[in-house]
Amino acid sequence: MKSMTATDAKDRFGEMLAVAEREPLSITRNGRVVVVAMPADTEKRPTGIDPATVDHKLEMYSRGLLSRSECQDATGLAFGEMLLRMGALELTLPVVRTRDRFTAVQRANYEGAFGGR
Repeated sequence: MKSMTATDAKDRFGEMLAVAEREPLSITRNGRVVVVAMPADTEKRPTGIDPATVDHKLEMYSRGLLSRSECQDATGLAFGEMLLRMGALELTLPVVRTRDRFTAVQRANYEGAFGGR
């Protein structure tokens, strides 16, 4: 994904729009991504993957069976595109249960700090 600073986006707005019409473009401020601009017709752009497969992967992500990065890798979609498609499918964001993904060391630290709550 291409990237541009917020100052550059402001100063070169037309160029930013031209890039964002073709592909997702991240806008950074102080080194952090604050916005991702992308084409409005993301559903019309082919991802190279069967749309039914993309929808299935998004449903798995919504149910908490895939992580965000696993879903992005499987579908080729940027997170913003995932959100748009999930909204169109009326899928909810997954409930993140970070304790389910703890390593043994992380679990021991958590239980030591919070008593397993």
